[in-house]
Amino acid sequence: GKSGDPQVELLAVIRQYQLPLSFPDAVTAEVQNLPLEPDEQEIKRRRDLRDVFTFTIDPASAKDFDDAISIQETEQGWRLWVHIADVAHYVGLDSQTFAEASVRGNSFYFPKKVIPMIPERLSNQICSLRPDEDKLVMTVQTDFDRHANTLKQSIYEAVIRSDARLAYEEVDEYFEGKPSRFSPTLKKALDDSRVLSGKLSRIRLDNGYVFFDLPEIEYLYDEEGFVHHLGIAEETESHKLIENFMLVANEYTALKLSQKAPASMYRIHEDPDPQKIERLKEVLDFYGIAYIDKENLNKSVQHLLTSLPNKDYHRVFDRIILRSMKKAKYSPLHKRHFGLSLENYTHFTSPIRRLCDLTVHHLCKIHILRSSHAGISKEQIIRWANVASEQELQADAAERDIEKVYSATYMRDKVGEEFSGLMISANSSGALIRLNEMPVTAMLLKNQFGKGKWEYRDREIRFVNPSNSESFELLDSVKVRIMEVSDDVYLELTGDPESHTHYHRVKRVDKKRRPNQRRIMVDAKSDRKKGDNKHRRQGRKRR
Repeated sequence: GKSGDPQVELLAVIRQYQLPLSFPDAVTAEVQNLPLEPDEQEIKRRRDLRDVFTFTIDPASAKDFDDAISIQETEQGWRLWVHIADVAHYVGLDSQTFAEASVRGNSFYFPKKVIPMIPERLSNQICSLRPDEDKLVMTVQTDFDRHANTLKQSIYEAVIRSDARLAYEEVDEYFEGKPSRFSPTLKKALDDSRVLSGKLSRIRLDNGYVFFDLPEIEYLYDEEGFVHHLGIAEETESHKLIENFMLVANEYTALKLSQKAPASMYRIHEDPDPQKIERLKEVLDFYGIAYIDKENLNKSVQHLLTSLPNKDYHRVFDRIILRSMKKAKYSPLHKRHFGLSLENYTHFTSPIRRLCDLTVHHLCKIHILRSSHAGISKEQIIRWANVASEQELQADAAERDIEKVYSATYMRDKVGEEFSGLMISANSSGALIRLNEMPVTAMLLKNQFGKGKWEYRDREIRFVNPSNSESFELLDSVKVRIMEVSDDVYLELTGDPESHTHYHRVKRVDKKRRPNQRRIMVDAKSDRKKGDNKHRRQGRKRR
């Protein structure tokens, strides 16, 4: 195929990461023998929730629905059911399908292409919680009081029949007060969900939940499959609602496994290294952002993020702050999750697309529900946790690469066009510029800065020109022209480089802060898929 064709570029990335485009024959044959509908005897063995009103919320074009919600108002507050597709019922630990999943680690989501962890007969048909079909699930049931405090929780195997399949967009439109096709029962369920989710959000923030609002690129395609527009996919209230409810199920499952299972798999996020926090403080101080060090590190980081004054600051410093954190990972060790500020956490809610969740379902059946007599050794958990963590990194890297390729492809016919931008990062080669008109990051090489010898100061993430005390640093605005597009997008400054307003001529090179810039006080005492003609990276916020 021709270079620049999105599908050709996508296949190149898939080959680069040696991702499997098909399943072994043994897996395909095994899955083909599975019945599309659940067995009557199995249904009778389970708790029957088919009469409880149930709905799913997913991207408009999703096919693998692995979570569903039920909610009822009670005298004390609310009863919430989080239903998760019971993939483990069909994918036994000794099956060929599980063996393949334990190698893949997770599904890979690309624009207009999914490389699934398990075959689509399972993910899109047998296990998918489609409306008006009987489906086997693992259910976490939680009773809340009026303040969203937990009163009682349980986990069990159930059978459900989804009543409504909703898209995020239409739920958000309903929340905005727009006309809706929803039934009174569905409206009541959504209203209750909205109130409960809002209260859960406030509790999480009070507990030190650290939220990074990193923008996701959304691609729009023409009829030939070429990218014709780049946009930003915002996280909306409906996304937050589902995230809050999934956190409830994940946290409770981790708690129960920590009590019942001699070994389990957890999702952990270790506290940041003190040296990285000190380095972060130095950068923040140079740019006039006061990091108030409190006993509760979660609160300090949380309020640092919420106190940044505008989008430009968030574009620059959210990523710098994020890089000072450790990466979340899977582990047999029962440790707290720093970012979520939770003592107990695992991944339970996406067994269709994540190895951890599928493993956790099996562990629940063995140690909590006693419905399985299989065994999982600590050595197996260690091995699977390593695979899941490594494959998650692979998925992130592959998604970044395809994002980079698609952005470059889109920008090729824009060579010579002028844009405005913001310096968001730098290295010894030059400055990274985020364009204001579209979500594209491009490189302004050091030799484009203008006359003189520019020195890179890593400590402050900036360039200085010792001959005239000029500097080029984070948050500086520039006018640029697209100079060249290869694998990356390269820029040049427009007009006379020395006339650009981004240079701070009045500032001494050793000056710590901009003279007229106010300090931003951060005081800890004050208090989640796919598309046909568009695509947003699924699962980016991998908590």
